[in-house]
Amino acid sequence: MSILFSGAAPYEFVNVSALVTTGATFDEDYVEGAISKTAMNDLAAARFFKPVVEQELWFHTNVLLGATLPASGQSNPVIVFKTSEQVDVGGLFCSSGTLSLNSGNTQIDITGLVTRNVLNDVDLHLFQFGSIRVVELYIAGNFVAEARSTAVWLAPTQVILGGFVNSANYFSELAVIEGNEPTIGMRIHSKRPDPSLPGLNTFDSGFWGALANGTLTDGVVTSDPGARLTGGFEPYTGPAEPLGIRGVVQSARYLKNGSLLNLKGQLRIADVNYDTPDAEYDDGNRLLSIWFQNPATIDRFEVADFAGLQGGFYTALPA
Repeated sequence: MSILFSGAAPYEFVNVSALVTTGATFDEDYVEGAISKTAMNDLAAARFFKPVVEQELWFHTNVLLGATLPASGQSNPVIVFKTSEQVDVGGLFCSSGTLSLNSGNTQIDITGLVTRNVLNDVDLHLFQFGSIRVVELYIAGNFVAEARSTAVWLAPTQVILGGFVNSANYFSELAVIEGNEPTIGMRIHSKRPDPSLPGLNTFDSGFWGALANGTLTDGVVTSDPGARLTGGFEPYTGPAEPLGIRGVVQSARYLKNGSLLNLKGQLRIADVNYDTPDAEYDDGNRLLSIWFQNPATIDRFEVADFAGLQGGFYTALPA
């Protein structure tokens, strides 16, 4: 499994200033808010952390689609995969009172198949089958529709989220996974750093709690290689016995002055630092660190592992 994107905070998206906490637009047991998008020029971009290699990916979100579809002559992406050249690869569109599933030039009307104004568990499956580009739509784990077009594979670099122009759409718990690894049933359980649970701190200034608000104006600063910052997170409140925990993703944003130091992610378990997981992606201002196994046990994570688990960062000289 290769995670291309996992998002539950504003700084992980382009053109998202804050999460909306309007009731019933997200599941508060898992995340703290939703992305609200309305107008045609009000589009959020979830930029992938690394290039797509395989000709297949899955996308998951928990979404409330607005009640009012665009009037005649208005068109807007709802959940659309795009290339770096802003070419549409496929996804959900709304246009002239119709909601459609698109692949290339093929448009399948799904207006009557999707319930609006309620939270929906939505999964999109994009893949290439010979000369055919396929986009499948699943809602609540059930297959809803498929759009096929005769088209060459175009590797997407981002997924665009939009509204219905006159009616807001709310998105939360977003994830994009490369390859044939279905996201059906996936949940994103997002927790911020807990200021009351500081750990190691050898940074020049700042403290663990400064990372809790997710803004670019608060944080920690260092110019020293080997500096470390760790701390605990808000308590886990998800299912006591989930079907399976796919991994722990630590996401951060940083500002870099020069190129002397690299920033790396780490976990700290029972006073032992586990540095730099195999799956770590850094695109210049966002750092995504992924642990598919508990590094202390070399086994899949269990709910009990979250008690006392610390995350954090360390700095290193470039190799």
